[in-house]
Amino acid sequence: MKSILSLLFCLLLTSVSFAQNESNTSKHLTFKEVSIDGTLIEFVSKMENEGFTHLRTEEGIATLNGDFATYKDC
Repeated sequence: MKSILSLLFCLLLTSVSFAQNESNTSKHLTFKEVSIDGTLIEFVSKMENEGFTHLRTEEGIATLNGDFATYKDC
């Protein structure tokens, strides 16, 4: 009886592990349809291509200026 339960448990775990989806990591997080991955410099460059202006970068934080939602020059 224990061996049958163990076998059923193993089969259940196996089937659940195959049911997991592979996620697309390049679209894990996005901002205005620009994926947030790679280096900060790459992301700032992508945002500049979307019309934002890079104001400054301090201690690993970039400050950008542009239109967001209903706010202009935010």
